[in-house]
Amino acid sequence: MPEQGFAASFPSPRSFHQFYDEPALGFQQIDAEFDTCRLGAYPATHLACFRHRIAVFKACYIQPTESDPNPAQWVQWAAGLAVALGTRRGELMHTRVPDVDIEGRRVTLRVTKNGEIRKVFVNDLALQVLTAMGISERKRMKDRGVLFPGVTPEQLSMRFIRACRDAGVEDFSFHDLRHTYASHLRMKGADLDDIRRLLGHSDLRMTIRYTHLGQSHLDAAASRRDGVLTLPAEIEE
Repeated sequence: MPEQGFAASFPSPRSFHQFYDEPALGFQQIDAEFDTCRLGAYPATHLACFRHRIAVFKACYIQPTESDPNPAQWVQWAAGLAVALGTRRGELMHTRVPDVDIEGRRVTLRVTKNGEIRKVFVNDLALQVLTAMGISERKRMKDRGVLFPGVTPEQLSMRFIRACRDAGVEDFSFHDLRHTYASHLRMKGADLDDIRRLLGHSDLRMTIRYTHLGQSHLDAAASRRDGVLTLPAEIEE
């Protein structure tokens, strides 16, 4: 088998969710490809890459009914918090129960991309989600665990992609919820520098990339100039 067959026949880590509709088929292909690798059909570098992809696949994979009687519920909660708080996936998945201040309406993010602790405001949507999750009760029980125990970031992303596909939504990832958060703030008139600080960006240019504004919103913004300058009315003779 030619070297290019490895890349052509086996999916990249970004496309592993394609196996989730037929997970057994995915594992069968893994077993078959691994046997071929052991027979020396691929170079050692491809064998190492293949082993890495196996690890990624197994880290991402989660059965539809595994570990939770209603698996769709925690995905909805995670998505609700992401779009309400604008957090990165890793920031949300590393947040622990003590980091949530219901009364003060703040969530402290201790594991961030730039290593700096950041606090985000708990708006009404976030409060509704946290209430539905029973966070107040978990705090009373002195629970110090993460908000979503037993779920890896990779599993969250893949389960979210599956939910989107089931709903007929294509080309939308969990990280896009963070972009949605930024766009909603901007459309509501929030200052770009305020959005930058809420997102935890160090560069305003990155924040601008996150604020995707629809054409109707841009049209409305342009129309605000109406009446500022106008042509003089024609003088009647």
